[in-house]
Amino acid sequence: RTNVDLTVAALEIAARSPALERFVFASTSEVYAGTLANFGLPIPTPETVPLALTDLASPRTSYMLSKLYGEAMCVHAGLPTTIVRPHNVFGPRMGLEHVIPQLLQRADACTDDSLDVYSVDHTRTFCFIDDAVEMIRRLAVEPRAAGQTVNVGTESPEISIGDLTAIILDAVGKDLKVVPRPATQGSPARRAPNMALCRDLTRFASQVSLADGV
Repeated sequence: RTNVDLTVAALEIAARSPALERFVFASTSEVYAGTLANFGLPIPTPETVPLALTDLASPRTSYMLSKLYGEAMCVHAGLPTTIVRPHNVFGPRMGLEHVIPQLLQRADACTDDSLDVYSVDHTRTFCFIDDAVEMIRRLAVEPRAAGQTVNVGTESPEISIGDLTAIILDAVGKDLKVVPRPATQGSPARRAPNMALCRDLTRFASQVSLADGV
């Protein structure tokens, strides 16, 4: 409800602005979750795949629905809108409810000789916040991006959570044994965006490596 109400308010303000050049809406890679669950998903994932809904009882469905509704409102708002779908963006001030800061915090605080890691075989591509911001900034001023829906993220390398953990342990200076635990419920086995459209529109690709970002 918060996502929907704020998007409605922002669109109404934008519609009253005679100087509006572009309205940028931050959606999410979660919009692909229903397609993955019901039909399978190409990896790397292009923006053109048909979207489907996850089960309404799924824990993150309400969040995904709010973003899909926001995308639909933007498409029909009659404004110069660019929709961006961020994929696994990480960096300072992102909070602790994401895999990289969670692992960093747990590894740093660990007083044992081992670390429990969930979904070790799942793979992701990660994009440092500075690169994501640059992509969005360029999309906001690129005339060809008006009316487009664009992935924001990094296409490769696709790295397992187990290998990510090794990078994190190196960053915090800990030599811990990784203890594999079950996959997190609702976590897709793979996630990676097709970045061809974003590269074409921005003439830019991620510059910060995962290790440097961590």
